[in-house]
Amino acid sequence: MVKLEDILSAVSASMLIPVEALKEGGGVKGKRGAREVTTARQIYCFIARELTGCSLYEIGKAVNRDHATALYSINTICGYIYIGDRKVIRIYKKVIKCMETTFSCTME
Repeated sequence: MVKLEDILSAVSASMLIPVEALKEGGGVKGKRGAREVTTARQIYCFIARELTGCSLYEIGKAVNRDHATALYSINTICGYIYIGDRKVIRIYKKVIKCMETTFSCTME
């Protein structure tokens, strides 16, 4: 079974964002940086729900958020995937590929 920390590591490596920034929300300056961290955290929540048997509480707790934020993140990414948002789909696929290749990520 996939662990939440494995997913966090894959998201971090794929998007070049420190795990600490995903957990704390800081560490990246500027509006663009904050948006990237938020998107990374939302993708983490979506993949965590998809691949683990963890509750929303556990998923949110791993990134210092509550269950409602985890649910909102999952629904947000579902919406992006449904409408075919290329950026989000590309990031999602990159994270999954990173997990499949045991964290041997490279920037495309």
